[in-house]
Amino acid sequence: MAKRPLSIEEQRRLVRIWGEAGAAMERLRREGLASLDAEQAREEIHDLLQLGSMLPLPAVREHSSGLVEMQRLFVRGHARRRR
Repeated sequence: MAKRPLSIEEQRRLVRIWGEAGAAMERLRREGLASLDAEQAREEIHDLLQLGSMLPLPAVREHSSGLVEMQRLFVRGHARRRR
C-alpha cells in the first residue's frame, strides 16, 4: 500500500517537532556535561580520544594526513572568493 505525501501543514508540524526535540536534546547534553566533576570529565575525554585509535587507518593515510590537500582546497576556495 502506497503512502500519501504529507501535506504542507503536516510537514511544518514535523519540522517544528524535530526542532523542539533537537533543542531538548541539546539542553540535556549541556546539563549532563555541566554535572560532570573534573575526574569524570577526564575519563569521558579519554574514552572519546580512544575511539579514534580503535579504527584502522585507510591505506592512503599511511603516506599522507590529508593536510596538504586540505590547504590546497582552502587556497583554491579563497582565490574564488576574491574574484
